[in-house]
Amino acid sequence: MKHNGRAFSRQELNKKRLRPGTKLQVACLVQVRGDSEWYAAGFRCRSQSSRQCCYLCDATLDDCYDMRETGPHRRTCKSHIQFLAECCRDMRQVSTLFRLPGLKLWHFTVDGMHTYDLGPLLDILASVLYVEQTWRPVCLNMAVGLQTINAELQTYGRAVPELTQTHLTQSMITPQDSKYPILIATAAQARHLVGYVRQLAYRQVGYVDRPPIVLRGAMTAHAAQYRRLVVQLCDALSACLIRSTRSHLMWRPVGARS
Repeated sequence: MKHNGRAFSRQELNKKRLRPGTKLQVACLVQVRGDSEWYAAGFRCRSQSSRQCCYLCDATLDDCYDMRETGPHRRTCKSHIQFLAECCRDMRQVSTLFRLPGLKLWHFTVDGMHTYDLGPLLDILASVLYVEQTWRPVCLNMAVGLQTINAELQTYGRAVPELTQTHLTQSMITPQDSKYPILIATAAQARHLVGYVRQLAYRQVGYVDRPPIVLRGAMTAHAAQYRRLVVQLCDALSACLIRSTRSHLMWRPVGARS
């Protein structure tokens, strides 16, 4: 299955398949990429939901917020031998991949796409879109809100033609198998929505052409916190993309206050 939940087509599965008897080239494995869930299931690494969440050190969740060179988690880094010894102690089967010459624990990396594009980015984008849909002074109902968002996305896409055009559906924002909004999209689609969603965030806090949003129900008490955090998060998303794409104009929100 792809990251967006769709199955690979027969053509995609067969286009790179080698013919039987093809002589393979000599290769060297220099890096393994994936997400924490796959490492925990396939390589007996620690789960990201455990108290000691990192497979490269013994830091706890409370130690992981200091990213400086002197951060406390850096004093608990473990060696490859320590990792193998722990697997033996806990009777965990070590992956046969470690039989490859030179492959060590630190060759297993959580790459940027899994850390960012297919992680918190999807949560933040869907949350801002969902809040926009449910604010009744702006949208009469969810369907009208979705139509308005898609119409604005088309306008935004014409202004920034380098971006991939995405037509959102309700199941992409609030999947039936999820208890909270999380965007069902590819990494490229998610990245290309950041600029528009950042504009929504600026509008929701009252920076651009309308009063601040008022959350209702159980979220009423958290409205001020939402307005404070949503701009910080969207600004951080934009800054991350600017550093990776070197394209400042692509993600600049229209009409935002300096």
